[in-house]
Amino acid sequence: MNKKGGDVTADIVSRTRRVARSTAFLQSSEQLLISLQINIRNSRLDTFAHGEREHSRKERTAGSLN
Repeated sequence: MNKKGGDVTADIVSRTRRVARSTAFLQSSEQLLISLQINIRNSRLDTFAHGEREHSRKERTAGSLN
């Protein structure tokens, strides 16, 4: 194989590895975000937010009845 062909092949292999690393990084980031969402839902942090959402929903419902 000539030098140019070798360079093209090396570039393709390099890009393929970068894409694989990027894909793996995105997948692990997605798993981390899902895990954090589950933990927040199951923690006390979400208790306050849930109370606020309920209060807000009740206000909207009361407003629509008027």
